[in-house]
Amino acid sequence: FVGSTSPAYVYKRLFNGLNKLIAASRNFNFDYLFINTTGWISNGGVKFKIEKIKLVKPDVIIGIQRENELEPIFNSIGDEYVVFRVSASQMVRARDRSDRKMIRQMNYFKWFTNAMNKKVLIDELYGIEPNIFSGYPLDDLKFKRISELLGVNIISSLIANDNKLVAIATNDIEVDSTVKDKIISEFGVKEVILLSFSNLIPLLIAFEDINGDFAGLGIITNMDLKNKWIQVYTNVSIPWNKLKLILGLVKIDPLNFDEIGFSNIPI
Repeated sequence: FVGSTSPAYVYKRLFNGLNKLIAASRNFNFDYLFINTTGWISNGGVKFKIEKIKLVKPDVIIGIQRENELEPIFNSIGDEYVVFRVSASQMVRARDRSDRKMIRQMNYFKWFTNAMNKKVLIDELYGIEPNIFSGYPLDDLKFKRISELLGVNIISSLIANDNKLVAIATNDIEVDSTVKDKIISEFGVKEVILLSFSNLIPLLIAFEDINGDFAGLGIITNMDLKNKWIQVYTNVSIPWNKLKLILGLVKIDPLNFDEIGFSNIPI
């Protein structure tokens, strides 16, 4: 689970996941392993593909291209790998953004079969990534001070276990670096994370078991960080203390599974 419809913002998760898949593949006895990649080339896609090639170290690379869009990749890797260039068939219609979104929506319907809203106690979870929910809430005096410094209505604020101050406001928060620096100095934290409530609900998430294996999807539909619980729409039935919650970047309507926006959670 990388939590995004684009690789551009989740490099670390993608490469960690790829490493896990490569390691798992060694448990199978097969003659050939084919890895299908995305069609992302522009705006960082070339660099991403080159890094993926270096990680996988394939015996053969098959590049399907319409013109010469893959040549920057092939030129970069030189003669280190065997490369077969294949021209894309003119009879094949490339999927556009609308097609891909519709396919994802149909898959969401499958993933959320028999799902229901469940209350998750934050302290019972095996872990959270990124860690913006687990920690201790600010007392009333500090809570009021944070609201004053930010100049907005804060609905929740806590010091996360990794010494980051997380503040969640009703609406989007925009402050300059001097305000953040003042909060860091005054509260003795190493970083300030500012989020709006709309960035967290309804947010696609995933669960991993204690072995790091994917356990299922969920959608955050409500939360009360002061009382340290999250409501998640999910069909996962494994005990929470054996699960890690992974936050995504995609906001999904739990009624029809339409993708309705993206979050700016720092991943």
